Amino acid sequence: MGENGGKPQLVLNLDSAKYERSFLWPQFLPDGQHFVFFVRTDLADTTGVYAGTLDPPEYHRLFNSETECRLLRRGGRRFVEPRLPAVHSASAI
Repeated sequence: MGENGGKPQLVLNLDSAKYERSFLWPQFLPDGQHFVFFVRTDLADTTGVYAGTLDPPEYHRLFNSETECRLLRRGGRRFVEPRLPAVHSASAI
């Protein structure tokens, strides 16, 4: 959806071959093209926090997690970490 509103558009599709069940809690980076989000799958080793892009619409896993993440800024760098920091340390994005 554009900054002035409009009709929502699908960006990514769940892939049943990867046992994906839901994409949750997207958070966009300042460039408006990249985002992080939580992917729930049927497999513990693929459930976690992912990074995606709008153009082209693709995504990859950053780290395994059982919960959503939060974006952090330290100095001039951006980091993402799970809401439960004991699960994994922050990762630069």
